[in-house]
Amino acid sequence: MHFRDMIDKGLRPNPDIERSVYQYGMALDSTESDWDAVWSKYLHETVAQEKENLLLALASTRIPYLIERLLEAALHEEGIRRQDFFTLIGYVSSNQIARPLLWDWIRTHYEVLVERFTVEDRNFGKMVPSFVSSFNTERDLYEVLEFFDSYPNAGAGLRPREAAAASIRKNILWMNAFRPQVIDWLRSNVMSRGKGVEEEEEVEEEEEVEEEEE
Repeated sequence: MHFRDMIDKGLRPNPDIERSVYQYGMALDSTESDWDAVWSKYLHETVAQEKENLLLALASTRIPYLIERLLEAALHEEGIRRQDFFTLIGYVSSNQIARPLLWDWIRTHYEVLVERFTVEDRNFGKMVPSFVSSFNTERDLYEVLEFFDSYPNAGAGLRPREAAAASIRKNILWMNAFRPQVIDWLRSNVMSRGKGVEEEEEVEEEEEVEEEEE
């Protein structure tokens, strides 16, 4: 069962692999029309688990403006319920392509979100810290601390904020210590293998040409 079977034929994946088909199918093999089809299915789906799987698929697209559409729909509660908002944010934050967009979007709409959920809401208090805790550059840390300073009333998010800042600092130390070694290893083991494969293919092509000439 492939993602295209679901989109083109209306077939349902095996429940054991359903979430993976939705997530990776949308990320790797989809178009805007596919996204629209899944969005339509999401709006009309009544089974809670299936609806959640479809939301994961929608959040997995690599097309930035579709992520924006999804976030705006959640902001205005157009098709996405308030109780599903934090689930959506978690799904979008796991999409590497969408992370910069999500960070900008949160900062732009933070005051509106505070009015909706209040700073005392535990899920809201954890939303930003959970998202930014994987950041790993000095620029990231500066932006996060600047954001926290701009909104000092952390409410239920006070300790999560402290933990997130500490996590980013640890990530920066790790990157400074090991990133050069990881890059060297990749160059030696991955890139060199790729080069070896290319050279082997070139040799095979040359041999085929020689055989044809003979």
